[in-house]
Amino acid sequence: VHGGEKDIDYGAQINALEQQIQRQGEEINQLQEQIKKLENLLQFNEEEFKSNFEQNVHQEQQLKQEIEQLGVQNNQLEEQRQQLENFVNQLKLRMSTQETVSYTHLRAHETGRNLVCRLLLEK
Repeated sequence: VHGGEKDIDYGAQINALEQQIQRQGEEINQLQEQIKKLENLLQFNEEEFKSNFEQNVHQEQQLKQEIEQLGVQNNQLEEQRQQLENFVNQLKLRMSTQETVSYTHLRAHETGRNLVCRLLLEK
């Protein structure tokens, strides 16, 4: 095209635009590769998270069972402790209410069996 206007080189502009399109295509390919890598990483992370989550749920269930068993054991031990405490208190009460007796009083109530045992022990 000639005239009063500048000569425009459409071929050079087309070449420049085609090169720009090619560069953008390469950038798009690189971005798509990065997207694929990120999607793979995301999928791996999701699978790992799911696996870890399932393991954590299983461990949590085991711990809850152990806690429940320990609670039962604790209740049993508490009952035993209470029974022993009651027994000791009863013994203390009996000991405090019993009167002491003299040796002569004991000898007065001695039976033949007791006598034989006492004599054997005194040897």
